[in-house]
Amino acid sequence: MPTFAFYLLKVVLCSAILFGYYYFFLRNKVYHAYNRFYLLVTVVIAMLAPVINFNYLFMAGATTAKPIQLLQVVNSSDEYLQEVILYSHRNFISISQLLMLLYAIVSFVLLFALVKVIVQIVHLLKTNSSKYINDVVFVESNAKGTPFSFFKFIFWNNAIDLHSETGQQIFAHELAHVREKHSADKLFLNIVLILCWINPIFWLIKKELNLIHEFIADKKAVANNDASALAAMIVTSAYPKHAYLLTNHFFYSPIKRRLQMLSKYNITKAGYFYRILALPVVLFLVAAFTIKTKAGIEKIMNPANKITVVIDAGHGGSDAGQIGLDGSHEKDINLAFVKRIKELNQSASIELVFTRETDIYQSPQEKVAFAKKTGADLFISIHAASEPFATATKTGMEIWVSKDEYSNSKASKLFASSVIANFKANYGINVATSPRQRKLGIYVLQANEFPTILIETGYVSNKKDLNYLQTPKAKDDFAKNLLNAIAQYADNFRNQVYVAPILPSKKDTVPSAKNKLGLYRGEEIRNIEISKDCEVVTLKTASGKTITMSMFEAKKLQIPLPAMHPMAPASSSKPSELEGFKKTDASERVVIVDGQKIDNNIVSSTPSFTEPVHPLYFVDGKEITYQQMKWLDPNCIESVSVLKGASAEALYGKSKSINGIIEIKTKAGAIYKRDSDNGIFTEKSKKEAPSFNIEIKKAPGEDMTFTQVEEEASFPGGATEWAKYLRQNLNANTPVDEGWSAGIFKVIVKFIVNKDGTLSDVVTENYAGTKSAQQCIDLIKNGPKWIPAKQNGTTVKSIKKQPITYVIEE
Repeated sequence: MPTFAFYLLKVVLCSAILFGYYYFFLRNKVYHAYNRFYLLVTVVIAMLAPVINFNYLFMAGATTAKPIQLLQVVNSSDEYLQEVILYSHRNFISISQLLMLLYAIVSFVLLFALVKVIVQIVHLLKTNSSKYINDVVFVESNAKGTPFSFFKFIFWNNAIDLHSETGQQIFAHELAHVREKHSADKLFLNIVLILCWINPIFWLIKKELNLIHEFIADKKAVANNDASALAAMIVTSAYPKHAYLLTNHFFYSPIKRRLQMLSKYNITKAGYFYRILALPVVLFLVAAFTIKTKAGIEKIMNPANKITVVIDAGHGGSDAGQIGLDGSHEKDINLAFVKRIKELNQSASIELVFTRETDIYQSPQEKVAFAKKTGADLFISIHAASEPFATATKTGMEIWVSKDEYSNSKASKLFASSVIANFKANYGINVATSPRQRKLGIYVLQANEFPTILIETGYVSNKKDLNYLQTPKAKDDFAKNLLNAIAQYADNFRNQVYVAPILPSKKDTVPSAKNKLGLYRGEEIRNIEISKDCEVVTLKTASGKTITMSMFEAKKLQIPLPAMHPMAPASSSKPSELEGFKKTDASERVVIVDGQKIDNNIVSSTPSFTEPVHPLYFVDGKEITYQQMKWLDPNCIESVSVLKGASAEALYGKSKSINGIIEIKTKAGAIYKRDSDNGIFTEKSKKEAPSFNIEIKKAPGEDMTFTQVEEEASFPGGATEWAKYLRQNLNANTPVDEGWSAGIFKVIVKFIVNKDGTLSDVVTENYAGTKSAQQCIDLIKNGPKWIPAKQNGTTVKSIKKQPITYVIEE
């Protein structure tokens, strides 16, 4: 209803402007054919202009490429399973539905009246004699309302002498209506009024058009524009007044205007200026309603560097996603944003592929398979967030990426950083300053091998967010920002012009120094630095430029990483090809790995390194980084062992133990959990602590229950089958039968998955004691066995939480 009401408002506004020009400049002028055409065009433009959209693209000024700043990822403590939403209805009509029903009733009444008139005219035609006079069917009748014309039919009243002077004038009058096809105008306007009866301007146009029909017929019926003859003809004729809304009647009031108009034909000046002036008015109005300017992406990419981006409109079909405060569905909001992205993309370098452009459902597995099939370089899933309305406080846009252990994580963080940087300057609601990760993961984020992000455009449980998301401006802002981010990311990390280094031939042991480390955009690469975590590569060119990219992108671009580096791509130079290759200008050309310089004189298969700064650390058999080690609470440590040489190699292998091993054992009962007040991180620094997602309780023999584990417990068949099991077995109407009002209610069910896969301790965290909550408990408690969780290779008990949302619609 709001969309249709907004359309009607624009129709009224457009028709009012055009009719206003007619009223002040064209009304009561003698060029009736022009006025007839103008009024008909006014109706057509008013109906079509609000739904036609011509996009005029202008390119914003090109900006200089800036390196993307990698933002620190924020881990979410979300430990919930995928939400399951159930829909039901209450037998209640909303105000919006009631208004729509009333509107439809009035339209139906008008339609009935139109059909009734057509039936009456057909009945007159069948019950009276008729004959052809040239191309006109002359029907003789004694019915009220005659004479009148309808298309090629002239219905004549037998009481009027056709051969008299008055009869001949009346016949000529109706014949003019037939020849000018005035009945088609009437039929068209009546159909329009059935659809837009609420528009008062259309009723005024109908009245004016009827008069114009009479003006045209009067001129052709009365010789020499004799107004006295017309007056005598009308006044002396006294027949019952009965009108058919589709027909052209001789006895049409107001008579005064018809007489005045007939007298104006003797005026020679015809006011061509007013007719010509109407054209720019119409064109301006059409442009104002139909032409929408849009800014193209600010970053102008090289057309030769094409990037394929898969855009996913989250949810769809039977899966409506989150429900907004006003009852709107997330799936529709997502699709509207995706369609706007498609409309605004004019870059030949960005090829957009869409998982869906209609209201259909696709499983996460289908989306991932589709993206891989298209050869995607990026994957973007569009969603909206929500929380229970009663406690809703969250607002703003958030971006999610895969967990660190997945191969696309680093590249996804870089792309997410580009998106955040673009949105923060131009988005109507708050934008989270860092990418986020879910500890339990999101399938589409971690199943793709290429950079993948999930964008939650805002919270539909927040009134401000929802109002903004439903505006055209929000869709424009979102599409423009996202396209800019894609272009910026591609320009910085994916589609650089790169020339591979010239490798020395067997005969040339000292090749030209120019291309030793390759070219970047035609500039010589002087330095290559690789971060300690082997995830970020930094290039420094001869001109002083610094370019930062992920290891993923460096491998894609075939940056010549040192062959001895464990992350070097297969395409890197082989050691045998570079043996004996003496470097020149050693002070300028440096390769740095893990913060250590490679020997600048000889690049061989066994280069010399300085001693690394840190050994490897293991806490209770779990390898951690040096950064994580710094936050270990000394009070949790029971013993520390240092292993080097053969003893370290025997336990951990030669590659890991080259710099020594430090083993740490913790006290019984110690808990290791990131951001935990009782964990290995100190209270002072817990917010800064890096991810350390293990939880271990060391009490001997105690059967502990884990909230976070290395391998999560899962339902046989995965999350999709679990959601299917719940939807098929839960009764969505239980809350309605229980008397719950219309709204959205999220029941949180908490349960333990035991070591044997059975479920126990099933309770709800809210709505306790209700039938709706109890049916959730009973279904989960009596459900199939699960695949239990594992920690350090051992089967353990774990806690799960399942949100089940009941949506009761009016």
